[in-house]
Amino acid sequence: MNSASWQSYGEHHLERRTTLPEVDRIDWGFWGTGPGAEVLGDLTGKRVLDIGCGPGRHAAYLVREHGAVVDALDSSPSQHERARTRYGDLPGLRLVLADATEHLETAEPYDVIYSMNAVPYIDPHRLLPAVATALRPGGTFFFTALHTRHCFSDLVRSQIAR
Repeated sequence: MNSASWQSYGEHHLERRTTLPEVDRIDWGFWGTGPGAEVLGDLTGKRVLDIGCGPGRHAAYLVREHGAVVDALDSSPSQHERARTRYGDLPGLRLVLADATEHLETAEPYDVIYSMNAVPYIDPHRLLPAVATALRPGGTFFFTALHTRHCFSDLVRSQIAR
């Protein structure tokens, strides 16, 4: 997905006033599988950055349920608006409309930086050095990337073949 399609996707949901359910855990892979927020460590009072937050649900969850102080960043104005509309008044959550690399180059240090499926869409030659600079010593960088072969691909294919 490129930035134009991500922007269009956000506009689509803004126009339809789509309300996604709140999350009750972070799923890094297929829903309900694998580890949750515990992979990020104790987040109480920690400064956290969510790169590519989209509508902001995961960042809001970390604020509410784990006591984190989160900057939720997205480069898409429509995705930022979706997050602002729903979570703009949530104490402990700051919504940031910016290029991830540019933000990291000027931001105060973070204890944790994470991203769910956005990292592959950012130039790694710019992003990774910026992440390394923006993390506090001993900080955590955790990200996921979509893969062309999902763990349930064979199951899905067998069901379609029926």
